[in-house]
Order: sequence, then C-alpha cells, then structure tokens
Amino acid sequence: MEKIILPKIRSHAFSALDNIVFSTRVRLARNIEALPFPAYLPQAQKIQIEDQFSDILSKTDSYTSINSINISKYNKKQILNMEKDLIITEEFTEFGDIFFFDKNAEWIFLPNEKDHIRIFGIDFGSKAKPIYKRISEIVNSIEEEIHFSYHSEFGYTTAYANNAGNALSVSYLLNLAALEMANLTSSLATLCQESGYQLQPFHGLKNSQLYFFKNISSFGISELELIDKMQEFLNKIHYKEQEVKEELLSKNGDHEFLIEHLLHMINQKNINQTEVIEVIALAEMLCGVSTKISNRDEWRALIFRLHSNSSIFNSLSSNIEEIAEYRAQLLQQNFKKLIKITT
Repeated sequence: MEKIILPKIRSHAFSALDNIVFSTRVRLARNIEALPFPAYLPQAQKIQIEDQFSDILSKTDSYTSINSINISKYNKKQILNMEKDLIITEEFTEFGDIFFFDKNAEWIFLPNEKDHIRIFGIDFGSKAKPIYKRISEIVNSIEEEIHFSYHSEFGYTTAYANNAGNALSVSYLLNLAALEMANLTSSLATLCQESGYQLQPFHGLKNSQLYFFKNISSFGISELELIDKMQEFLNKIHYKEQEVKEELLSKNGDHEFLIEHLLHMINQKNINQTEVIEVIALAEMLCGVSTKISNRDEWRALIFRLHSNSSIFNSLSSNIEEIAEYRAQLLQQNFKKLIKITT
C-alpha cells in the first residue's frame, strides 16, 4: 500500500498567523446535475462516475501524475488507518470505492462520498488561499465537461445543508496553549459560534491545547471572501493568544515552571495521546521565548504521526503500554533533534 503523508512538509515562509496555525485543510464539494446523491446511486452508476472523473483528470496536463486507490482491496484495519491519517472519511468508506491523489500530496479527490465530488488539500501553516487555488483549478477543469447542480439563490446543491452556497469548507488546526491554560477557550468557542464559526478540541479531547477552527456555512459569500473573513477572525484569535501568553510568561515563576514541566513530560517513560499534544503545543508556545525549534513543521508533524494508536504503530502489538513507550522514545528523539532550550 502506497503511504500518503498529510500534511506534507514543504518549504515555505512563516507568517505571523503561522505562530498559532499548525495546518490548514480546504475542501470543495460538488454534485452532478440531475443525479441523486451517492447514497442513493446503484454501484454501476458510481463506477461510471469514477471512470468519468478519472478520464477528465488524465486529460488535464497539469494533473497527469495522479494515482488511485481502491479501498475495496484493503482490509478493515488498513481502511481505518487511512481514516485516522485524514486521507479518507468515514462517509467515503461507506459510499465510495476509488479515490485519486497526486504524487505530491497536494490534493485528495474523493468521488462518491456524501457528494459526487469532495476534493481537499492540507498544508502546514495558514495556507487557505494556495490550497483553494489548486483544488478549484481541478474542479473548474471538471466543470468544463460536467454540469454541476446549482441553484441561483442557494448556490451549489450539496448533501449537507450547511455546505450550500459556495460549498467551501476551511479548517485550521490552532495551538491555543496559553488560552487553554487561562481557561479562556470555552468563552472563545462561544464567540466563534456567535460569529458563524466552530472551535472544537483536537479529536474531541478534553483540556486540549489544539483546536480545529472551522466555518459553519458558506452561504451568501464568495470563496475568497470566506477565506478573507476567516483570516480576519484568526488575526483576533492570534492577538488574544499572544496577549494571554505574554501575561502568563510575565508572572514570576510561571516561566521557569513551564520549562520544568516541559522537560518533565518529555522525559517520561510512557507518553499518552493527550500528553504528546501538550508537549508539542507547549514547546511551540515557548518558541522564541525559551525554546528554539530548528524545523517547526517537522515538529508539528509529530501531532499527526504520534497521536493515533492504530495508524502509526502497526508494527507493534495492541498493548497500550508498549505503544506509549514507543511514542515516548520517538518524541524524545525528535525533541533532541529539533528543540533547544534557550533559557
């Protein structure tokens, strides 16, 4: 099985927002005009749609280097691993068979998920516009040959009412370690909800330092306007996180305590899923203050590599303690390689 790594580490300049934005995921959904949603399509028609998309992609010069995977050829554990690695979704496992991706891991194309087309990309940092540009180009090339279902008032028809409009979904993974320490993430989540966004803990974990920040709707706004408005709100979150961090670090004793706490956690024999998030988030929060990180994307990638039990440690037994020990060893190796304590 070909291993797809998302997000892929690429060389890029860091913006101010990248101090809190670990990664960005952008997704577009479309449906073929006059066709039922995939859940109501017979298998033969789903295969016909897959073949049609494959032909269009292969004829597009920019996307000739594409691969495909048929999940029906894999066992349940392998499919679960792809879900855990953010490659496919539970909905695709239920309704789809074949998905497409480019060799550079710049996009994943899921035909016959909840919608006929769901295409997404994931990058490190705040990269919504570059991701949107590359996936929209693919969707536009398909639209030259296939008519999409569109309503003049409500926009693109999608399986989920919340996706109506431009059918764009943007999700940022944020490091809000300071706000979490100050018990302010709950009030921030309420403010996000009131402003048309969602703030959800990473994989639903309690007391998480990492949060997904997503748009709830894409109705009545263009794709680029949606991205711009989200970035405006992100700037406010970034400002508040920085303000609270400076306040925390200015208190006598807190600065030294956080360093001691970080070193204590990294030197544990066993590290669980919640602790690995805390170590990575705390080292990042202290970057430029008490820590120096030689490659921040490589450090952040450990979230995706070390969080999941099932998708990362396939070579090990199902023993949780053994997995926790192995996770601790990998985290310690990368800490030594990438992190320098400066104070």
